[in-house]
Amino acid sequence: MSSVISCSGVRLWRGETVILDGVDWEVSPGQHWALIGPNGCGKTTLLKILSGWLFPSEGRVQVLGSTFGECSMEALRKQIGWVSSSIIPMLPENLITLGVVLGGRRATLGIREDPTDAELEDVKTHLDSVGCLDRWELPFGLLSQGEQVRVLIARSLMLAPRLLILDEPCTGLDPVARDAFLAMLDGFIRRQPGLTTVFVTHHMEEILPATTHVLALRHGRPVACGPKAEVLSEPVLERTFGQPFTVRREHGRLYVHPKPGAGSIWAM
Repeated sequence: MSSVISCSGVRLWRGETVILDGVDWEVSPGQHWALIGPNGCGKTTLLKILSGWLFPSEGRVQVLGSTFGECSMEALRKQIGWVSSSIIPMLPENLITLGVVLGGRRATLGIREDPTDAELEDVKTHLDSVGCLDRWELPFGLLSQGEQVRVLIARSLMLAPRLLILDEPCTGLDPVARDAFLAMLDGFIRRQPGLTTVFVTHHMEEILPATTHVLALRHGRPVACGPKAEVLSEPVLERTFGQPFTVRREHGRLYVHPKPGAGSIWAM
């Protein structure tokens, strides 16, 4: 398989509204991508396409070697891990952490039968990989939000996905919890040589040191696509967000600040 993701001329519209317009994107195995852009730029829509829940209006999409329109979408979705804080309210608060993770194997939000010995070992292995093994018998609702997102990563690993999509997983985390989660995630990704990831955010400081490439979207169109060092520049970020920025790099993290000037709230 030469590409994990291959998009060519992807467009999507609803009525007269164009949501995605001419997306060309190639992701190779083992790459770790950040998908950035302002709210409403099409990030979530593109994720829904990649994960097999939405077809484009036009263009060609191939994910994990399966071409849309020629493959079983249900089978494809089982090869893709999806992590989003939006899943948390859907899970019963009294369900123990073991059950949450096991549900990833069975594609359910709960469990009705005891796990097999093999399943139990898999649950513990994946919880250990995200630093939550000691939480496996606790009710999911008692975990901190950062721990809950970690558990969702473990849940997504139960089907041994080759592609892991993280949809703004830091939403709602306080600064301390966010930094702890990002440090865990960066280390986790570095320990998974066969895994390809797409991390979606509109906060530049959340882009991981392990990130290799970046796709920037604006109004549904790619602004830039390529290696991280080339895309995360002041000119590209200005075209992406419509605002001049000062970019500072520190300890592998990116910090972006709007430049004061006409049209900026800092000029008031």
